[in-house]
Amino acid sequence: MNQSAMFSDTEIIIGEFFPQPATGSRVFASVYATQDVQGEMSVTDGHGQVRLTTPFDLEMEGDALELDISGLPAGEYRVCINMLGEQWERRMWVLR
Repeated sequence: MNQSAMFSDTEIIIGEFFPQPATGSRVFASVYATQDVQGEMSVTDGHGQVRLTTPFDLEMEGDALELDISGLPAGEYRVCINMLGEQWERRMWVLR
């Protein structure tokens, strides 16, 4: 499910991570923003431990978030995407 948010003059739409379940080393999420945006993603496992944190830069219009999951074991994860002081959450499943 896509989520949309409007911040003053910036609109951001974030899709789900794909492929799901993930079996390779990377996952992606499509993103649309009406201006360039910087942010950070954090990946938390089922025990509440942050397993991965990575900054990102999005270019205006269409772009994609890319997440290197090669170091994650199989399991269900929560991905928090932080931009412009707001947070989006996505679920991600990794199979090995």
